[in-house]
Amino acid sequence: MNILNRFAFLAVFAAVLLSGCPFSSSVPIGSPDVKVPQKMMGKWIDKSVNESTEEAPPTYYVLSNIDGYKFKIEENNFSSTDKKYSKTNYTAYISMIGDDEFLNIIQGNSELYYFYKIEWKENSFILHEVTNNIKEKFSSSADLKAFIEKYKNLSFFYNSDAVSYVRMK
Repeated sequence: MNILNRFAFLAVFAAVLLSGCPFSSSVPIGSPDVKVPQKMMGKWIDKSVNESTEEAPPTYYVLSNIDGYKFKIEENNFSSTDKKYSKTNYTAYISMIGDDEFLNIIQGNSELYYFYKIEWKENSFILHEVTNNIKEKFSSSADLKAFIEKYKNLSFFYNSDAVSYVRMK
């Protein structure tokens, strides 16, 4: 992948994460009551990105435990203009819906939550973002959770661009 394509990919990924393209809600799925898996902590990178390039260092994420139930996501995005990384911080936690794990993610002091289904592989995980085509508004976590429970097994409930993450070397 040449530098222009890589930059475009990273810019799109950051825009999706920051701009609210995934479904957002003013209420979370539930309270943080699922223990943070230790295997989730550490540095992660999109599996499709070559982390050894010197042309444009890749965006990477550092996940660290906050209190056993919540964790911090630090997005490190390289600016080719400034020639340095900038950091964006998110707080996340897991909610269970049936046997499926969903991330509730909020940026900084924002009042909007974004949702991703997380699928674990051996040494990686895949994030499936909940589709931005949902027009319903939810006033309670119970209503949102019931909605997700009802539709979570339908393929069109997720945007098609799932991203697989691997641990950085």
